[in-house]
Amino acid sequence: MSTFLELAGGVGWDHYSSTAEVAFLDPTRPLTNPQRIPLDLHNSREVLFLDAGLDLATAKLVAELGYQTGKDQHLTTNFTGFDPKAGHVFGGLGLRFTF
Repeated sequence: MSTFLELAGGVGWDHYSSTAEVAFLDPTRPLTNPQRIPLDLHNSREVLFLDAGLDLATAKLVAELGYQTGKDQHLTTNFTGFDPKAGHVFGGLGLRFTF
């Protein structure tokens, strides 16, 4: 027996971690001595999502809609058009053909 419509949903937790280094030239020091600042970045956010799929004769159409919570990352830079403290909606659409 084949299922025509499939639904799923859930909650999740994303954890991001990275290391970086910022290097810059201090105008009060010689050019041969760049200043370096190491950074350890860690962030965790909660995620909610809903998935749906349609099984057709030779194809499957799937979609996902979700929401990721925001979090203050204590960044010193202001990003134009993107607020990391705000939650964000995400989505995706896929089509698979079966031969």
